[in-house]
Amino acid sequence: MSITYRPPSTKAIPPCPPEFAEQFAKGGWELIERIYGGRTDLHLKWLAMSGAQCRMPKRRRVTGGSVCADSGMGVA
Repeated sequence: MSITYRPPSTKAIPPCPPEFAEQFAKGGWELIERIYGGRTDLHLKWLAMSGAQCRMPKRRRVTGGSVCADSGMGVA
């Protein structure tokens, strides 16, 4: 088994749009996915870069008799 060197990625992260934090606060994940496309990895990086906070309350769903908060990220 040989180990090969893998150089770091040279892809640059696109800059965060100036209105991203405002749009996220207004509409959450659904709105930013509709506006900017479905690249969750990029949205997470933009969230970290902009420090955006969502003002919408977390949705609640019932699963198997127990109630749990839905983060909007899939499995709870």
